[in-house]
Amino acid sequence: MKPGFKLDGDHLNRFELYINALRNSVQTATGQDFRDVTGVIVADSIEEDAAIAEKIKSMERDGKLALSWNLLLQGAAGRWGEFFSVLMERAPDDPRVADLRAAVGEEPASGEEPEEGAAEAA
Repeated sequence: MKPGFKLDGDHLNRFELYINALRNSVQTATGQDFRDVTGVIVADSIEEDAAIAEKIKSMERDGKLALSWNLLLQGAAGRWGEFFSVLMERAPDDPRVADLRAAVGEEPASGEEPEEGAAEAA
């Protein structure tokens, strides 16, 4: 889901239909190397309703997971933080690295030159 949307019952029902359709497709295509399909739906927040919470628990037992963007990004930072640090050191001029640096709020390492145009923009 796009950031800004709250996960509700309608989203969960559609998500469940998508995963079930993929599972059906995988099960009928017997020549493929994989058989299992799981899914994760990510939302800004999850509606705090007992029925929604129960539905999410039920879906989790069936390999259909729900989480917030914050939890997803925290997990990614925890798992990939060291990798990103090395990447930023080794490829400081790569525009993708500059975008990553901006996203995590990190300044260029000492001794690195700011990107062209950075002084002009300031």
